[in-house]
Order: sequence, then C-alpha cells, then structure tokens
Amino acid sequence: FVFMSGKMIRNPGKGVAADERTKLLVDSSSSSTTCMLEKGLVAADDTTMNIAKQEEEKNNSPMLILIYGLINTIMCVPCLYGYAAVIFNNDAFQPDINALSKLVLFSSIVHQICFALFSSLPFSIGQVQDAGLIFLSVMANRIANTLMQDDSITREEIVSTTIVILGVATSSLGLVLVVMGKFRLADLVSYLPMPVVGGYLGYIGYFCVMAGVSLCIDKAMIVP
Repeated sequence: FVFMSGKMIRNPGKGVAADERTKLLVDSSSSSTTCMLEKGLVAADDTTMNIAKQEEEKNNSPMLILIYGLINTIMCVPCLYGYAAVIFNNDAFQPDINALSKLVLFSSIVHQICFALFSSLPFSIGQVQDAGLIFLSVMANRIANTLMQDDSITREEIVSTTIVILGVATSSLGLVLVVMGKFRLADLVSYLPMPVVGGYLGYIGYFCVMAGVSLCIDKAMIVP
C-alpha cells in the first residue's frame, strides 16, 4: 500500500518496496521544506540586522550628533543659569554669581560625560536635576546665613564652604542612587503619597518661575 493524502491506494506488484520509496520521498520533501524555512528565517534575520545596522549608522552620523548637541545646548544653558540663580540666591553669593553659574554649567558637563561613558541608555541629557533645587537652595542659604553671623569669616570663605558642602552632599546622594539602582530599590519611591509628590513638584515649578523672573528684571524675587 502507498499512503498519500491520508488515503490508502492499492498498488499491485510494488508491495513493501513502494511503501519505502514513498516514505523516502516524504522524508526528502519534509527535509527540503525544513531547509527552505530555515533559509527563509536566516534571510529574514539578516535583513533585520542589516536594517538595524543602517539605522545605527544613520543615527551615529556626525551631522546628526552635531545638531543634537546644538539643540541640547540651546535648551539646557538657559535652564542652568536659572538653576544657578535659584541655588545661589543669597546676597553673599551675588558678587560671584557669574563664576557660580559657570560652575553649575561645568557640573552639567561632568554629568553628560558620565552619562555618555557609563549609561546603558542610547541617549541622555546631562544637566543639574531641578528636583533638588529646593534642597540645594535651602542648604546654601542656611550655610551663608550661619557663617555671616561671624564677622571674622570673609565672603570668600562663605562661598568656598558652601561649594564644598554642596558638592559632598550631592556626591553622597549620587552614591545612594547608584546603590538603589544596583539593588533595584527604586520601587520604594512608590510608597510616597501622591499629594506629597505633586506638592513638591509644584513648589519646584514656583522656584523656577521666580528664578526666571529674577533673571528678566534683574531683581531678587526669592527671599532667603
């Protein structure tokens, strides 16, 4: 008997030999089909890899990188000057506000370099995070007001002390964030009540608006 399409057809004079030949033909056909499918999958994978490679080469073109850098600079530099005005709004820092603003810009450059070298993200914008402006502003004002009570301490000492303490504090915070990310503890933030997060972000917006107005009218809008 020869089995074809699920039907049994009598083939006189052939017997077992015909059955074996039919099985060989079916096996050969199945192997050919499998090989064709595998070749098709390999070809599809190669096509996908080629498209991804072309997209990566396109995204890494020097002109695109230059345009992205210019847009990043145009967006971030005004924000960073506003952040500097928020952090160093005390009267003790005003004579050195230009140098302090450049220091904030330099810190953002360090952030961007660290992101480019160590981050797993395909892109990132490195600048001073606005979420910490309130804390940095309060810390800077408290340090300045405390040191100004001592007449023997000069203004240069107040500025240098503030910069060192803020640098140590932000570095410690960065270390804590790295540890939280390493051990996947970021979900703990979800336990904060939503009104607390919303109020905090709203207060940050208020500080940013006041700093922008201060830069526009050249008058301090934030009272320490």
